[in-house]
Amino acid sequence: MLLAKPGIVWLQPLAMEIKEHVPWIASMLATAAAFVAVRYRTALLTDRRLNGMVTTMLSLCFVLASFVRVLGIFVNKVAPLE
Repeated sequence: MLLAKPGIVWLQPLAMEIKEHVPWIASMLATAAAFVAVRYRTALLTDRRLNGMVTTMLSLCFVLASFVRVLGIFVNKVAPLE
């Protein structure tokens, strides 16, 4: 559908590659945060730097997932399925 319209051909390589690869980064960050939380569960409650690191990883994971979702909405608005 995207390649059929000449004005939005650029959207296919950009948007689809981002939608395929960015969620991998988000899932790796979520896995790393879960590992740190399980491995250092008592230190996570007392160490502010460790807590900040895990919070930052989870926040970045949420931002990346939200970005991919907004990009998907944008693609659906530009080239809706018929």
